[in-house]
Amino acid sequence: MWFIGCLHYDQNGNGLKVENHGLGLRGVFQSERSLDMTRKMEELLEKPGFREALADFKERISSVNSDSDMEEQLQRLIKSLSPDAYQQLEARRAAEV
Repeated sequence: MWFIGCLHYDQNGNGLKVENHGLGLRGVFQSERSLDMTRKMEELLEKPGFREALADFKERISSVNSDSDMEEQLQRLIKSLSPDAYQQLEARRAAEV
């Protein structure tokens, strides 16, 4: 996953955060040219620092969010958004056992 964010649409500073952590590059939507984009894509593909930063980021995320953690978070989300859907999910689980 490489990211080239545009400043005009940088919601909540996500592009800045990605660039700051060495995970990608940013550009200015109104003035970015195809040659600029090509250079940035080449830089992302050729410089080992981006690949290393992404591998480190992936490892950190994987260690924090195990499958059981994600399942639990999804269950809480379903329960909070739709108690009826949560009850149906629980009924299906009980039927499987």
